[in-house]
Amino acid sequence: MKFAILLDIDGDIMYLPNQWPCETSHNDPKLFDTIEEAEAERKNWNTGMIVDYFDDAIRPMNPEERKASLLRGLKNNGRK
Repeated sequence: MKFAILLDIDGDIMYLPNQWPCETSHNDPKLFDTIEEAEAERKNWNTGMIVDYFDDAIRPMNPEERKASLLRGLKNNGRK
């Protein structure tokens, strides 16, 4: 398994690209072999979040992530 870093740039979510400057948000992501390498790079970004990277496949949310997503959606829409 590899690790990547997701960034929130002005509301757009993208992987940290492998090289700068990047032309689109669909450039090859910079991948890391260990969580420690990813953490060292993540510290350079205010909105960086380390994620597992599975060869461009989007994995389904686990129950905890799904619950957090639903709660965030309620908060975003002014509900508790």
